[in-house]
Amino acid sequence: MKNSLLFTLLISIAVATISCEDDKQERICETTCENETITGKVENTLGEIGFFRTNRSTDSIPRGAWIIYIGPDSLKNFLAPPNADEIILVPCNLNDSYKKDSLKVIVSGRRLSCCGLLTKPYLFATWGCKFEITSIRPLTDQDQ
Repeated sequence: MKNSLLFTLLISIAVATISCEDDKQERICETTCENETITGKVENTLGEIGFFRTNRSTDSIPRGAWIIYIGPDSLKNFLAPPNADEIILVPCNLNDSYKKDSLKVIVSGRRLSCCGLLTKPYLFATWGCKFEITSIRPLTDQDQ
């Protein structure tokens, strides 16, 4: 009986931990910065959707946040340049149908002043600004 109770407790804690980690994107978007304002607009810009994995992410349990990279090169070659807050956007209203790694999109929206939302502790750096999408569509052959 004692082992059964302990097992049930451990399973409950594991499920709660996984549930909390899986909603990390929502928690990032719940982050508010003092006097949060619109700092810039992005208009019909080529972007690449990606999933930013944290250190605790595994193939079976991905942990992290969806981002839109609007830098000059592919997201796969990203090396955290000094202007990373300008080119890594953390969209709080990204539709599930766009949550696909390496999906190229044309995006418009508002960059907010709440930045430094993403980190990899071993890099001792943060980047990514909150972003409100006003329009988004997949890249088509006519766009290229």
